Amino acid sequence: MSGQAWHLDEWLREGRLAGHRSLLVLSGNGSSAIRYANALISGLAGGSTLWISNRGGLAGAVVSDPNPAQLVGMELDVVAIDGWAGFDADVLGAVGGTVKGGGLLVLCVPPLGAWADFDDPAGGRFRTYPGGPGAVGRRYIRRMASLLAGDSRARVVDPDSIALPARSFPVPIEPHMPGSMNEGQREAVDAICHVVTGQRRRPVVLTADRGRGKSAALGMAAARLARQGVRSIVITAVRRGAADVVFRHVDETLADSASCDTRIEYVSPWRLVEGDLAPDLVLVDEAAALPLAWHESALKRFSRIAFATTVHGYEGSGRG
Repeated sequence: MSGQAWHLDEWLREGRLAGHRSLLVLSGNGSSAIRYANALISGLAGGSTLWISNRGGLAGAVVSDPNPAQLVGMELDVVAIDGWAGFDADVLGAVGGTVKGGGLLVLCVPPLGAWADFDDPAGGRFRTYPGGPGAVGRRYIRRMASLLAGDSRARVVDPDSIALPARSFPVPIEPHMPGSMNEGQREAVDAICHVVTGQRRRPVVLTADRGRGKSAALGMAAARLARQGVRSIVITAVRRGAADVVFRHVDETLADSASCDTRIEYVSPWRLVEGDLAPDLVLVDEAAALPLAWHESALKRFSRIAFATTVHGYEGSGRG
């Protein structure tokens, strides 16, 4: 194994064991970068993988032209972006937050020094009036290349100058057993549970960057309340798939429970505020994706409610 490959091996291992998200930039020949990334990903023992590419024969699921909004709420072990097929800043922003702790984000891009000269297939999306495509310029790509080159936390390698690590990599190890929490999540779960037992009309709002465990905290709080005998909990989000992480943590936390009579269900946002449901608690995930008018209606309609949201990124304007 070459020295570079050994260092990459150790770097990936350390990130996985520490629960850190790792960024690998394969900067060089396009075919070589794709082959290297595909071989590296194929060495993973299972795990959830997503390629953003229009090529065939890639390991894992492949999406050629994703809607960034549809990526929000997903959790993935590995994401690989084929920058040679088009580098979409919106997709990068949305998909970056889907990588689990201990996971890996791979960017396959031209040599950083020449990236801005590459005729990016995604560049046609940007126009200025009355100028044509060339009027936009490529300052974003220059800035991106500069940041990647100067970021000591990322690994930028030429795929033609480094061998693959000799060993295959297991999927990121879950840093906690199902139902266990870090300190921030513990505080969040306690606060959510207090919404049910404390004074009415004192909502809780959880804010944090994407991928920090807000949805998990909602799910674990719902499970704790179910064990305490709360009868009805409604979980809502802009779409059902966006609440999958919440329900997964409910199921994992309650897996060893003999029985549970609590009704925990998803209800769409507008059906919730326009209907006659009277749950003991409402949990709102990705709250910033919902309009202010909905939040006003929900706060008037329900006296015990908790929100989770980021204040920037792809959940919405951050005004929720």
